[in-house]
Amino acid sequence: FLKALCNIYEPHEGVIKVNGKIAPLLEIGAGFHPEFTGRENIYLNGSILGHSIEQLKSIESEVIRFAEIENFIDMPVKYYSTGMYMRLAFSLATAIHPDILIVDEVFAGGDIGFVAKAKARMHDMIDNANIVIMVSHDHDLIRLLCNRVVWLHEGKVVADGSPEEIIPLYLDGVK
Repeated sequence: FLKALCNIYEPHEGVIKVNGKIAPLLEIGAGFHPEFTGRENIYLNGSILGHSIEQLKSIESEVIRFAEIENFIDMPVKYYSTGMYMRLAFSLATAIHPDILIVDEVFAGGDIGFVAKAKARMHDMIDNANIVIMVSHDHDLIRLLCNRVVWLHEGKVVADGSPEEIIPLYLDGVK
């Protein structure tokens, strides 16, 4: 569903209409070239996300600082840990507020300090009326960040409502 929403896949049925600019965080490092440095990948991945060179130049230092990879930014990303990849990808995708941020289990590979910082940034994005579509099996994270939960199973909507309403239904349903 997320890949169809991001126009990576065509839907099997129906039409998906998106009004706004999407920043996908689907697979850590997707859009990164392993031989390029972190800095070069900011520009490569940033251009894939639709940002201009001028925009990327203006956010480069902030992306590097937020990702906490200053000492590794000029190293090829093939040598990065999963956490470093995740931090760079998240930092870039959220540096310029997109209209719609698509997040798929993005906090799974992060260290505790970065996860806390990333959650704070997600709160800021949500507070600034951006749309965040998130897939997660972390019920606490869903309760923390979401005001609506849609439970999907095999492509069908099982339930739709508040986290307080849907999470207990989901937990009862998967027992």
